[in-house]
Amino acid sequence: VAQQQCTKPGWRIPANHVLAAPWGDPKWKAGSWVASRRRRQTGDCDLVRSSRGKMTERQRQRLDALPYGDISPDAALDALEAEVAQQQCTKPGWRIPANHVLAAPWGDPKWKAGSWVASRRRRQTGDCDLVRSSRGKMTERQRQRLDALPYGDISPDAALDALEAEVAQQQCT
Repeated sequence: VAQQQCTKPGWRIPANHVLAAPWGDPKWKAGSWVASRRRRQTGDCDLVRSSRGKMTERQRQRLDALPYGDISPDAALDALEAEVAQQQCTKPGWRIPANHVLAAPWGDPKWKAGSWVASRRRRQTGDCDLVRSSRGKMTERQRQRLDALPYGDISPDAALDALEAEVAQQQCT
């Protein structure tokens, strides 16, 4: 962590981070190790409860102090709103695709911005546990900002409007 943060201030351990461990494992899945002990720190997952239960209080404090996973919703939303504004200057109507990657201001050169939005926007009714959990950690204002982002495919109404206009135009010529 210290080594990464020297060159990339604000770096956080991603869930897929691999490193050469001092005990000889050249491809230790460090991010996965942290993830299986940090997910839903409230301990509502049996694996997390079990893994954390085998740690001392001091070890849990050290684990929880590691910069892991997502950045704050406000930082992410600020970056996304700036990206939308920049993209729409040259591409009016641009929408954030699920696979969109951008260089984030906190030092991640390949932040999976589209995936971040997708995991909080899918089925906005909240019928998915991941979406419900992610959205539940956001304030009402943050959810409003998220929902206002132009994301994913166009709406059925927008598609139908464009198609009806095209039919009308084609039939007039």
